[in-house]
Amino acid sequence: MNYWMLSITEENFNVTRTQGYKVQGFGLRQHRKTDRMVKGDRLLYYVKGLRVFSVAATIISTVFEDEKPLWHSTQLNEQYKYRVRTRAELILRPDQYLQANQIGPRMDYVRRWPPEMWHHAFWEELHLLPRKDFELIEDEMRKVLRSHHLTKAAPVSSVVQEIDLNETLEQGSDSDTV
Repeated sequence: MNYWMLSITEENFNVTRTQGYKVQGFGLRQHRKTDRMVKGDRLLYYVKGLRVFSVAATIISTVFEDEKPLWHSTQLNEQYKYRVRTRAELILRPDQYLQANQIGPRMDYVRRWPPEMWHHAFWEELHLLPRKDFELIEDEMRKVLRSHHLTKAAPVSSVVQEIDLNETLEQGSDSDTV
């Protein structure tokens, strides 16, 4: 079993979220790595701009190609066509996301970088993590969920609906204030 971490933009993370965390695409430069993905591998989402860990998932298919545009790219003709099917195991709400600056420096994976530059370890799109690091983050996610009286991850649809509802409420409250 492999333990992967996807370093994803907030915009593309939102696309994955609207897809129900059921499929994840990877760029052309990651093709060799995606060929190593197998059913049962684990996938951790790191949202770059926010510097947070948000979701832990299981890969439930081998890699396949699909050129249907879903994710956004700054690279010309990048369609994130190398894809796997996934099942989200732990989904944190935005107010629960794990702050990477609190947990990242504790990871073995980042020790190759100077301590003040640990976040540079996550610049590339796809990373193969040591099992110990993956489990460290996953354990922290479980603690957050337990502290919010959630022993299992909320169903994907309710998380998406809750986020949309919160955004609607926030927008509504902005318009009520004069």
